[in-house]
Amino acid sequence: MLSRAQQRLQKELTDIQANFPMFAVQYDDNIMRWLVTFICPEGTVYAGESYTLEFKFDPTYPIDSPDVIFHGAV
Repeated sequence: MLSRAQQRLQKELTDIQANFPMFAVQYDDNIMRWLVTFICPEGTVYAGESYTLEFKFDPTYPIDSPDVIFHGAV
């Protein structure tokens, strides 16, 4: 059975994948860990750039915010 945090993250993951095509969300078998690649849209200063962030969610999410780590050059 999924915890409240896991249920919330599953809903949020579904919403992100449906509504934000500039995000590519991956996670292994652990819904509490996400790798998110933000692909910058054309017509912006950052067009053609992409940034990958790792989110580590605590079981107390959304009360406590996730740890976020930037991967690669920023």
